Amino acid sequence: MKILNIILKSIKEQYRNFWMLLLTVSCAPLFVAVYYLIDQSEQKSYEIILLSESKNETPAFFSFAEDFLKSDTSGLKFTLYQVHERDEAEDRLKNKKADMLIIFSPAFDSMAAALKKNPYGPKPGIEFAGDLSSADYMIAAIWMGELIKKYIYELAAISDPVSFSETGIGISGSASYFELAIPGLIIFAIIMLMFTATIAVVSETEKKTLQRLQLSRITTAELIGGISFVQVLVGILAAALALLTAMLFGFEVNGSFGLLLFITVLCSISIIAFSMILAGFTRTITQVLVVGNFPLFLFMFFSGAMFPIHTNPWFSIAGYDISVNSLLSPVHAISALNKVMIMQQNIRSIIPEIIAIITLSAIYFITGWWLFYNRQMKKP
Repeated sequence: MKILNIILKSIKEQYRNFWMLLLTVSCAPLFVAVYYLIDQSEQKSYEIILLSESKNETPAFFSFAEDFLKSDTSGLKFTLYQVHERDEAEDRLKNKKADMLIIFSPAFDSMAAALKKNPYGPKPGIEFAGDLSSADYMIAAIWMGELIKKYIYELAAISDPVSFSETGIGISGSASYFELAIPGLIIFAIIMLMFTATIAVVSETEKKTLQRLQLSRITTAELIGGISFVQVLVGILAAALALLTAMLFGFEVNGSFGLLLFITVLCSISIIAFSMILAGFTRTITQVLVVGNFPLFLFMFFSGAMFPIHTNPWFSIAGYDISVNSLLSPVHAISALNKVMIMQQNIRSIIPEIIAIITLSAIYFITGWWLFYNRQMKKP
């Protein structure tokens, strides 16, 4: 009965801190909209310049490539155009008006066709030019390299020695940058619980209500349990709003909804547990808003919620890699959501992540409980 009273009291306190609640649940939907706009702005066309060094022959690659790209279903867009002077082409590259330059050696088509009769004869030459540090150049170079190889095979009447096919896991083969970002943004919505959960605990100390709760023989477990229950509901609400916002922008929910909810609850509990550590070090809401920024940004940017983070593993347990950022529970929650929502895997595939989240939550809770009890609840 006592814990029910704590739950009702926490709901009322959460309503009184309405603006903090609004910030918590609205921050992730805002970032979802931002990522959608970024994705739309990055749907660019790769600009490819073609230049032939031959004065008497123009390679037919231009028409071949255009016909092939029209039938391509990958979603990437390429714009091809020819120039006759290398200086002109290099100026366009330097001014970022093109992504790469392809230079065909003299008599390229004739030499490629001659390979049909003499496979060991002179080889036609190709030169790629561009900003080698640019991701746009890398993508264009890979595509054009494969397309030129296909073109040469056709001229020389050579069959491709390898039959190549590609199979994506789940929707990974067709997912856009925006869709790939959604699992991380859902977890980001839960990370924002760090403020509301900590404030819900610290406000009891700041308003001196903690002393009255102690007199009513409320235990630490009952207090934390009641507050945690309400914060889990806030976490579910924040994650749901982030997901609904993504759906408004065209995101389709894939995978098990039950697993999505389960991971959301687990991650919410872990963030609430970490908030107990923060509550143990702070005594006022102002201190929470100041001190809490460091762990908040740590969880935001080093967990992979905002963008993918790849670190070298320290060691592996049953094939599951453990690295420096594995100490952050959202890392495992994001990995689990990616497996469920992007790769469409079942619960067996996310057992290592579940174990990691539960283990870290226990460590956070034990540490936070000890700090809070000894610094806030223990009678002098």
